[in-house]
Amino acid sequence: MLKPTQLPTLSIIGAGKLGKTLARVWFDNSTVNIQQIINQTQSSSLAAKAFIGSGTPSNALPDLKPSDFLLIAVPDSDIETVAKKLLALELNWQNTVIFHCSGSLSSSVLSCLKSDNTHIASAHPLHSFADPAHSIQQLQHCFCCAEGDDYALEQLYPLFQSLGMHWKEIEQSQKLVYHAAAVFACNFLPSIINASHECLEVLGFSPEQANEMLLPLARQTLTNIEKTSPNAALTGPVQRGDVSLIESQITALENTSPELASFYKMLSSATLKLTDHKNTSPETHTELSHLFNSDSDQT
Repeated sequence: MLKPTQLPTLSIIGAGKLGKTLARVWFDNSTVNIQQIINQTQSSSLAAKAFIGSGTPSNALPDLKPSDFLLIAVPDSDIETVAKKLLALELNWQNTVIFHCSGSLSSSVLSCLKSDNTHIASAHPLHSFADPAHSIQQLQHCFCCAEGDDYALEQLYPLFQSLGMHWKEIEQSQKLVYHAAAVFACNFLPSIINASHECLEVLGFSPEQANEMLLPLARQTLTNIEKTSPNAALTGPVQRGDVSLIESQITALENTSPELASFYKMLSSATLKLTDHKNTSPETHTELSHLFNSDSDQT
């Protein structure tokens, strides 16, 4: 094991939930020495240091000193601004890897900092960092998708591998498509469950009762997908091609909430693609496709 003085150094600008979680695990694993923690306020920098267990807190960007790694973990909308501020400081970079962990932005947002002595990358852990105390126990086996300079990726790989994460390099031009995949799986799922809640609320169920009913069903579906595939795990009226039931259900939803009916039709249209009706029952496929893509007053 490397002595602490032999470990690479890491400084962080914006040690919020993600930044301080990664820094804490890297510090606990003796992967890096935490050098500086620079947040907007001294109090938040001190709080981040207390969570991480190491580092020199500051709220002044000009205090930044050279390090082996620099993580810019500010909100996405501020990353380029911070990069430009760093450029204006004319720091004496020493072969530093500068990276961010945005899911949607590519490493190009740091391009102004690229030089003979700096290397840029983006590395996005596919994990929801809502609770840092919980996240430090949950990073193992998560995917980290990265792109950027060859040297930067080569240096970052051991850091994320030390967390037990699966490292996958992607093309810079495909970063937004990659992020959309995460949006579909994570950000849209609460909307779908909420639609179920709205249906049950009309019947007098409380949110707690709705969760008690629906979440085991959702978990079982996810388990089935994990064991098979989205196509094989599909059940329900669209998979069966039950046109009559679907027509009645859309009518019932329109009488309850036109928005829910529209949402149901949109999701059903996407679900139809998972079925084999186009080959096994073209008539059913055409009928359902027309039903899902027609206006409410034509249904």
